Formats: sequence, structure tokens, C-alpha cells
Amino acid sequence: MNQTPKPGRTGIFLTALGWISLSAVPAYGNFTLHPWMPYLTSSGQTLIGTQVNYFNSSTNWDHAGATLEPKDLQYERLITDLTLAHEWANSWAVFGRMSLSGIRGRFNFADQTVGVQYQFQLFKSLNVQTQLQIDFPTYQPESHYLALGDGTLDLTGGAFLILPASFWPKTEMEFSLGAGITQRTHLYSGAIPWVAGIKLSPAQGRFSLEGSIQGLVSLKSDPHTYHPTFFRNNLGQEGSLITGAMNPSWIQGRIVLGYRWQNQTLLAISFNQSIWGQMTPQLTSWALRFQMPLQKTKEIALSPSTPLDPPTPVTPLIIQAKPMDAKILKMNEKLDLIKIDRGSEEGIRTGDYFHLISPFDSTQRPLAMARVSHSKPHQSALKILEYYQDQWISEDYLARPISSADAQLSESKSPML
Repeated sequence: MNQTPKPGRTGIFLTALGWISLSAVPAYGNFTLHPWMPYLTSSGQTLIGTQVNYFNSSTNWDHAGATLEPKDLQYERLITDLTLAHEWANSWAVFGRMSLSGIRGRFNFADQTVGVQYQFQLFKSLNVQTQLQIDFPTYQPESHYLALGDGTLDLTGGAFLILPASFWPKTEMEFSLGAGITQRTHLYSGAIPWVAGIKLSPAQGRFSLEGSIQGLVSLKSDPHTYHPTFFRNNLGQEGSLITGAMNPSWIQGRIVLGYRWQNQTLLAISFNQSIWGQMTPQLTSWALRFQMPLQKTKEIALSPSTPLDPPTPVTPLIIQAKPMDAKILKMNEKLDLIKIDRGSEEGIRTGDYFHLISPFDSTQRPLAMARVSHSKPHQSALKILEYYQDQWISEDYLARPISSADAQLSESKSPML
């Protein structure tokens, strides 16, 4: 019986690394185009996604933060990302990103990313996520073409604090705060990326709205700072500081509207706008993202002979909870976590399995299967392992304990969609 591990020496080491030498996903060789954000995965799933990004800029910020307008500058860029994330063990995941960039009809591979993620729970409900990644170029910087990036090899790693909360009834809120550091080759300055965000989503809805402020603070270690020119001459950006900039710092705002299906399939549109900067372009960008799990969700099939009667208004039949049934007190759809009103004093132990059931369903058909990750005297936290059908699980639903053998049998008998 697998149990969610507590942070050991390796986890503590990575956490320390996250706060001392950090950065994370995404932070390209040209990381102005991909602000630093947490890369979350869901339990036991392999997620694949694609994102199309459009950027445009006609002005820069100079070294003092004043607007700089090169003559006839109109920089536009299209980047297509393909992402893959896989949770290969409890709390551990690996991820990667492949990118294709287009500038004025010229398309080629840009900077690529591989990395590892470790996350655990700190205190009562504070989640900590650490990430370590490498960004590497798959091109050569050229002076006679618009460059696809800076051509640097970047080592980045970072940590985020994620705090779920309730804002008003039936609405979930999530705060996130992250900070880190980036080290780069080719004498480019190191930097400290940071982000602070908030996300709102109805407890029984599929839409979500999130906003964040993202930034980058240069460590000002670039030796080219004392050169009379503002940017390197071998990157051919026609006056834009999108690449080759020395000691860039910036702040930008981000808004994301998302729609998430029960099986973690996600469709989102986002807008980014530069707010302030030094030695960076004033960027505006739009992005469209689609992400889905490679595994299909499962549901319990009804018998083909079951008659479909016309709907008639009836009073719902409320199932009385059995002595061992627990009520769901809180649900976090994004992390697939639920809290129930039973704990160790009622015999609940870490690793126990439960079926999640609607109190309004007279057939008592299970909607999902979950496993206990943490247990307190009179409350427990459960991680959803598998959905049997596409239906929302809300507060006051029931969690019914099952044996480990019944859990394996239930999984083996659930047909794929």
C-alpha cells in the first residue's frame, strides 16, 4: 500500500536549492518571452499540451527605465510550444517543452526545456513546489537574420508557495508566490525571477480566472555593461531589446481565463502586458493553450437494457450516511484533493481507499476513487486517484471506505471511455 511520503533529506535539499539557487518553468534562453510560472501536474497523469504565443513590440525601456523608441521598429513573433509532463512517482514529476519560433516567415526550433519537479505539503494546507530545469538552444545566433534567441545555456531552479482558500460560498481561491534565480552562459547576467498570483474558480464550475504580477530582477553581472552600445551587435533585432539585452529587468501583468473539464483537459486564453522595465522591450502578448491527459478517464457503464424513462419531477432521495461514511467538507479540483470529516480517532489511516458517492443517487454508484494522504484526529485529506464519470464532486457528498482489494478490482472492471 503506497503512502504519500513526507519530505526526506532529498526533498529538504531540493527545497533549500529552490530558495537559494532557484528559477523554473518557463525561463527560456530568451526568458523575456516566457515568464516564470509554476508547472503543476495532476496525480498519476501524463499531461500533453500545446500553446500558441503571439508577441509584438515597437518600443523599449532604456537602462534608466525611460521609453526608448528606435526608428521604424515593429517587432512581431510567433512561438508554438509543445509541452509534456509525467508524474513518475508520488510528489515527483518530469517535464519538457519543445518550441518552434517564427519571425517574418522564418520558422525554426528555438530554445528547448527539460526539468524535474518535487512538491509536498507544508503545515496544514500550504503546498510547496520546487522545480529545476535546463533551457538550451537548438540554433546559432546570426547577425544577418532576426535571431531566435540569445543562444545561451540556462540553469534554473525555483520554488513556489501555493495556498488554497475559500473566498465566498462555493468559490475556491488559490494564492501563489514564487522566487528564484537564473544562471546563464555567454557572460549574460544572472537574474531573479518572481511571481505573485491569485486564482478564482467556482467549486462546481469549470471556468477559472487568474491574475498575476510577474517580474525579473537582473543581478547586473554582465561585463558588456561598460560597452558604449546598448545591446550586442550579433543578434540582428533591428533595435529591439528582445534579445542581446544587458542586465534586463521588467515587470508585467497577466490575466488568464480557463475552462477545465473533469478529466483535467484545459483550454485557456491569456493576455500579458509590460508594466515597467530596464533594457527590455515593451511587450504585449496573447496566448492560447490546450492541455489534456494522455490517459482516458473511466466510468461505470450502464446496462444496454436499462430503459430510459422520460424525466419526471421527483423529490431527490437522500441516502442516509452509513456509520463509516464520511462527509466531504472541502474540494480542490485543481489539485484533486478533498477533505473529509473523519480522522484517526475514527479509524482512518494514511493509505486507506474510499469511493466518492452522491447522497442524491439512489443507486449509490461511485463517482471516483480516492486515497488518504494525511490523517488528523477528526479530519483527513484524500487524493483523487481516478474519476469513473464526468460529474462534479461537491461538498456534503459522501466518502465510503473500501478495501485495497476492492479498489484494485474496481479499477480493473471500469471500462475505458
